[in-house]
Amino acid sequence: MNIQTDSLTELKALVSLLDEPSEDNFAAIHSKIGAYGTLAIPFLKDACKDSLDDSHNHRIKNLISEIYYNDTFNLLSSWSENEGKDLLAAFIAISRLLNPDVDMDKYKSEFEHIRQDVWLELNDNLTALEKLKVLNHIIYDYHNFSGQRNPNGDKLKLYIFDYLLDTRKGNSLSLGILYLAIAQNLHIPVYGVDLPGHFILCYLDEKVNLKPTEEYSQNEILFYLNAMNNGAVFTKNEIDGFIKQMNIQPDKSHFLPCSNKTIIRRLLKEVSKEVKLNGDDDKSAMLLNLVGAVH
Repeated sequence: MNIQTDSLTELKALVSLLDEPSEDNFAAIHSKIGAYGTLAIPFLKDACKDSLDDSHNHRIKNLISEIYYNDTFNLLSSWSENEGKDLLAAFIAISRLLNPDVDMDKYKSEFEHIRQDVWLELNDNLTALEKLKVLNHIIYDYHNFSGQRNPNGDKLKLYIFDYLLDTRKGNSLSLGILYLAIAQNLHIPVYGVDLPGHFILCYLDEKVNLKPTEEYSQNEILFYLNAMNNGAVFTKNEIDGFIKQMNIQPDKSHFLPCSNKTIIRRLLKEVSKEVKLNGDDDKSAMLLNLVGAVH
């Protein structure tokens, strides 16, 4: 996006005034910078690097977080209106909000490399189980992804896209989203299942015409997958056992495919909970507010 030279000059000047001691004047400066949206981010990051004042840096980081929040809300709202088709885009937007210093383009390229490796091994003559073997081999054997439950006490990391790709470690939700994003991009009918306590995947009968997720029935599911356990296949009976063990009231949503929107709402709620446990109530509330963007 192009920006006129005079606007650029104004933006730089406004950023240089963020150490304004008057709260009223700062509020006006804050508002004007915020109106530039993500265009202001590089200038704010540079200002943060150049400053040695902790309170000044705190102001800048809060403003960056606010800009990313507004941008993420708008992105998720547009994503939702587009039926939530690109699961990875929403996952990356939430990860960027949690870790704004990271260059997500680098990780998008890395994801594309993984997707390409899967694509090269596929052909139209493969059965559902053969396609599953290709996915599992590339994701778990070749690229070494695996499940992790508690990395040094900080479970929040396991929900972040860049941590997932850097360490090859994730939880059932982040690994499940990665698996789904690859499969859906390659038109393999793998969907999420919103099972409480352990997000799982299902492989649908390819002979069934595509339809809204809530219209699928149990007999259209070929098998279930556990992204935390190298994509291992299991049956409905094992879900029944898990539900009894967890003392959960059974619901059809525990067995049937869910939409990408449901997955992202779950991600936001789980991340909000972890952020709250880490002591950041404001950020936790901000993440929970984003659920409203996914309608």
